[in-house]
Amino acid sequence: QDPFSLRKGERQRLAVASVLASQPGIVMFDEPTTGLDAFETERMMEMIRGLNRDGHTVVMITHSMRLVAEYATRCLLMKEGRIVGEGHPRDVFSHPQWMEAASLNLPAISQFSQRWGYTLLTVEEVRASLTTSDTVPVHPR
Repeated sequence: QDPFSLRKGERQRLAVASVLASQPGIVMFDEPTTGLDAFETERMMEMIRGLNRDGHTVVMITHSMRLVAEYATRCLLMKEGRIVGEGHPRDVFSHPQWMEAASLNLPAISQFSQRWGYTLLTVEEVRASLTTSDTVPVHPR
Protein backbone atom coordinates (compact mmCIF):
# COMPACT_ATOMS: atom_id res chain seq x y z
CA GLN A 1 0.00 0.00 0.00
CA ASP A 2 1.23 3.48 -0.85
CA PRO A 3 2.31 5.15 2.43
CA PHE A 4 0.79 8.44 1.25
CA SER A 5 -2.65 6.82 1.17
CA LEU A 6 -2.38 6.09 4.91
CA ARG A 7 -3.86 8.36 7.58
CA LYS A 8 -1.39 10.56 9.48
CA GLY A 9 -1.40 8.32 12.55
CA GLU A 10 -0.77 5.25 10.42
CA ARG A 11 2.13 6.99 8.66
CA GLN A 12 3.61 7.94 12.02
CA ARG A 13 3.37 4.36 13.31
CA LEU A 14 4.98 3.15 10.07
CA ALA A 15 7.84 5.62 10.62
CA VAL A 16 8.29 4.32 14.18
CA ALA A 17 8.33 0.73 12.92
CA SER A 18 11.05 1.58 10.41
CA VAL A 19 13.17 3.16 13.16
CA LEU A 20 12.62 0.16 15.45
CA ALA A 21 13.97 -2.14 12.73
CA SER A 22 17.44 -0.85 13.68
CA GLN A 23 16.81 -1.97 17.30
CA PRO A 24 17.68 1.27 19.08
CA GLY A 25 17.87 1.30 22.87
CA ILE A 26 16.62 4.88 23.00
CA VAL A 27 13.70 6.17 20.96
CA MET A 28 13.03 9.91 20.79
CA PHE A 29 9.66 11.37 19.82
CA ASP A 30 9.21 15.06 18.98
CA GLU A 31 5.56 16.09 19.42
CA PRO A 32 4.34 12.59 18.46
CA THR A 33 0.64 13.45 18.57
CA THR A 34 0.62 16.70 16.61
CA GLY A 35 -2.17 16.63 14.06
CA LEU A 36 -3.72 13.42 15.38
CA ASP A 37 -7.33 13.07 16.46
CA ALA A 38 -8.16 11.71 19.93
CA PHE A 39 -8.35 8.08 18.72
CA GLU A 40 -5.02 8.23 16.87
CA THR A 41 -3.41 10.09 19.80
CA GLU A 42 -4.37 7.31 22.18
CA ARG A 43 -3.11 4.64 19.76
CA MET A 44 0.22 6.46 19.36
CA MET A 45 0.68 6.95 23.10
CA GLU A 46 -0.20 3.33 23.89
CA MET A 47 2.36 2.22 21.30
CA ILE A 48 4.96 4.48 22.95
CA ARG A 49 4.01 3.12 26.39
CA GLY A 50 4.44 -0.41 25.03
CA LEU A 51 7.92 0.41 23.73
CA ASN A 52 8.88 1.61 27.19
CA ARG A 53 7.43 -1.53 28.78
CA ASP A 54 9.46 -3.61 26.33
CA GLY A 55 12.68 -2.04 27.62
CA HIS A 56 13.24 0.93 25.31
CA THR A 57 14.18 4.24 26.85
CA VAL A 58 11.63 6.72 25.52
CA VAL A 59 12.29 10.45 25.35
CA MET A 60 9.26 12.50 24.36
CA ILE A 61 9.34 16.19 23.57
CA THR A 62 5.90 17.77 23.95
CA HIS A 63 4.07 20.88 24.98
CA SER A 64 1.05 18.77 25.98
CA MET A 65 1.11 18.58 29.74
CA ARG A 66 -1.97 16.32 29.56
CA LEU A 67 0.18 13.70 27.80
CA VAL A 68 2.91 14.20 30.40
CA ALA A 69 0.37 13.75 33.20
CA GLU A 70 -1.11 10.60 31.69
CA TYR A 71 1.97 8.84 30.32
CA ALA A 72 5.26 10.14 31.73
CA THR A 73 7.07 8.76 34.75
CA ARG A 74 9.63 11.56 34.74
CA CYS A 75 9.66 14.98 33.19
CA LEU A 76 12.07 17.81 32.55
CA LEU A 77 10.75 21.33 32.06
CA MET A 78 13.00 23.42 29.87
CA LYS A 79 13.15 27.04 28.85
CA GLU A 80 15.68 28.26 26.28
CA GLY A 81 17.78 25.09 26.64
CA ARG A 82 17.95 25.19 30.44
CA ILE A 83 16.25 22.83 32.85
CA VAL A 84 13.87 24.77 35.12
CA GLY A 85 12.32 21.76 36.87
CA GLU A 86 12.45 17.98 36.90
CA GLY A 87 10.91 14.98 38.59
CA HIS A 88 7.72 12.95 38.52
CA PRO A 89 4.95 14.90 36.77
CA ARG A 90 3.03 15.24 40.07
CA ASP A 91 6.06 16.86 41.71
CA VAL A 92 6.77 19.10 38.73
CA PHE A 93 3.13 20.21 38.47
CA SER A 94 3.19 21.04 42.18
CA HIS A 95 5.75 23.81 41.52
CA PRO A 96 3.86 26.62 39.78
CA GLN A 97 7.06 28.66 39.48
CA TRP A 98 8.60 25.93 37.30
CA MET A 99 5.53 25.77 35.06
CA GLU A 100 5.52 29.55 34.73
CA ALA A 101 9.26 29.66 34.00
CA ALA A 102 8.74 27.15 31.18
CA SER A 103 5.66 29.05 29.89
CA LEU A 104 3.50 25.94 30.27
CA ASN A 105 0.03 25.42 31.73
CA LEU A 106 -1.10 22.60 33.96
CA PRO A 107 -3.52 20.07 32.52
CA ALA A 108 -7.14 20.94 33.36
CA ILE A 109 -7.41 18.03 35.84
CA SER A 110 -4.38 19.26 37.79
CA GLN A 111 -5.64 22.86 37.76
CA PHE A 112 -9.01 21.66 39.05
CA SER A 113 -7.58 19.46 41.81
CA GLN A 114 -5.14 22.12 43.01
CA ARG A 115 -8.12 24.28 43.98
CA TRP A 116 -8.60 21.76 46.79
CA GLY A 117 -4.91 21.54 47.63
CA TYR A 118 -3.92 18.42 45.68
CA THR A 119 -2.20 17.67 42.39
CA LEU A 120 -4.11 14.92 40.62
CA LEU A 121 -2.99 13.88 37.15
CA THR A 122 -5.81 11.92 35.55
CA VAL A 123 -9.58 11.59 35.51
CA GLU A 124 -9.10 8.15 37.08
CA GLU A 125 -7.31 9.71 40.06
CA VAL A 126 -10.11 12.25 40.51
CA ARG A 127 -12.71 9.48 40.31
CA ALA A 128 -10.79 7.36 42.82
CA SER A 129 -10.41 10.28 45.21
CA LEU A 130 -14.18 10.90 45.11
CA THR A 131 -15.40 7.30 45.28
CA THR A 132 -13.08 5.55 47.72
CA SER A 133 -11.54 6.16 51.06
CA ASP A 134 -8.25 4.75 49.77
CA THR A 135 -5.40 7.17 49.50
CA VAL A 136 -4.89 8.43 45.97
CA PRO A 137 -1.25 9.32 45.24
CA VAL A 138 -1.61 13.06 45.65
CA HIS A 139 0.90 15.74 46.42
CA PRO A 140 -0.51 18.47 48.67
CA ARG A 141 0.43 21.91 47.45
